[in-house]
Amino acid sequence: MMTEKQRYTIADCPRCGKHDLVETDNNKWICLNCDFSKNLSANYMVAECPACHKQDFVEKKPGQWKCLSCNHIKEIDSAQGSSIVSLIVSAFVTLLLLSVLL
Repeated sequence: MMTEKQRYTIADCPRCGKHDLVETDNNKWICLNCDFSKNLSANYMVAECPACHKQDFVEKKPGQWKCLSCNHIKEIDSAQGSSIVSLIVSAFVTLLLLSVLL
């Protein structure tokens, strides 16, 4: 039975090596070809590495993630997310002030 929390993505299985559909549910990753499973914490996700171009596990750390296939480290600009939030808040405040003045 499929629940809303289940997700499917394409990744390379570490056991069978196939680049195919995998199921991710909560903190568990399951290869649909060989039933290999791996427990994942909130610190892991499946993403495409820009260095090795594999869709595989990456370890998330504050400000960066690390590809578990080739150990490439990608820096994540955390300020970009906060600047978008501040822009949205500023726009909301501006609209609120305009509605009061008009």
